[in-house]
Amino acid sequence: MSLRNNPKKSMKLPLTTRTNQVVRRKLQQSSGPFPRQSTNKPQRRPTRIRTTNPMQLLSNPAPNDRAEEQRKLRMAQNRLSSRNKRLKRRQLSRVAKIQHTSR
Repeated sequence: MSLRNNPKKSMKLPLTTRTNQVVRRKLQQSSGPFPRQSTNKPQRRPTRIRTTNPMQLLSNPAPNDRAEEQRKLRMAQNRLSSRNKRLKRRQLSRVAKIQHTSR
């Protein structure tokens, strides 16, 4: 008799194969994760509440305030760099004038 026709012989498969088949069938039938996995979900971190303490507000500003501060810093840096460029150009032009007059 072949294995396909005899259900008693099909139960004589190795234990791991049978358990794998059972596990696969149970997984296909289940609509979601095992309960063990659903209970071990990581807890959400509590949201931090902003305080009105001015020192803490400076260290942890609101996103809009932070963006505004960064924008102000960028503008100040741009002003400094453009000022430095102007000064450097002025110095170079002075050096060029001096070199031109010394010839």
